[in-house]
Amino acid sequence: MARYIEDGTYEAEGVAASVYRKENGNVILQTEWAIPSLRKTIRNWDCVIIGNTGEIREKTLANIKKWATGWDGTTFSWFPANIHLCKAELVIENQPTNPPEYDDDGNPKTVSRVKWINPIGGGGNQKEMNADESAAIDRLFAAKLRANAGARPVGGAANVAKPVTVKPATPASAGTPPKAASAPAGAPEADGQAITPSTREAVWERFCKVAANAGLEKDERNAKFLELVAKVGKQTDYDNWTGEDWGELMTAVADWESGDEVLPF
Repeated sequence: MARYIEDGTYEAEGVAASVYRKENGNVILQTEWAIPSLRKTIRNWDCVIIGNTGEIREKTLANIKKWATGWDGTTFSWFPANIHLCKAELVIENQPTNPPEYDDDGNPKTVSRVKWINPIGGGGNQKEMNADESAAIDRLFAAKLRANAGARPVGGAANVAKPVTVKPATPASAGTPPKAASAPAGAPEADGQAITPSTREAVWERFCKVAANAGLEKDERNAKFLELVAKVGKQTDYDNWTGEDWGELMTAVADWESGDEVLPF
């Protein structure tokens, strides 16, 4: 597997896929792709298809359907068996290693990552591939998948897997959420979807972990946090926030983490 591929867009063919659930509760679709023009392969590690509160990432699944030829959206176990049928355009971008590594001259090392997966002509904590859990995850989220795909539920009792126990996360950074010097500009109204309440501590902890994974320095991290606050149309008078306010911000953080914010596929 290539460690370095020059930034650019490449036609690729599916080689392998697995679906698994991380300790933080996110369900991940991991795919491996061959790039015939380079005779190299690359993996996409971090496609979140179900969030850690059990919400289906509808936007992500809709975009996956654009390149996953033949997938009806009702099972994830389709991918390990059929990824070889899929062809796509990969947008490759080189990013600093996490944790940071340096060469003999002190320059930061980079690693090639899949930024976007597009259909042909569309332009735009790691786990080994053999640890596929797609069948169990299908059973756990079968009803939601069928509802999202528009299929009618199948009669009879479902074979539902036991929920995975999620260990409490370790705080990623000390401190508290930054406050803006002035009130942020208003954001569009919510689309009417139910918001799961959250807390200041939970949002800040998750945000800091995502920011650390993205390699953001303190000033960049704080600027990104205020950007998300503005995105959900809030002011930084956090003491007056409700659980629903923090829940909206948690959703924005989750979208940023999954890449939904920039349509990664």
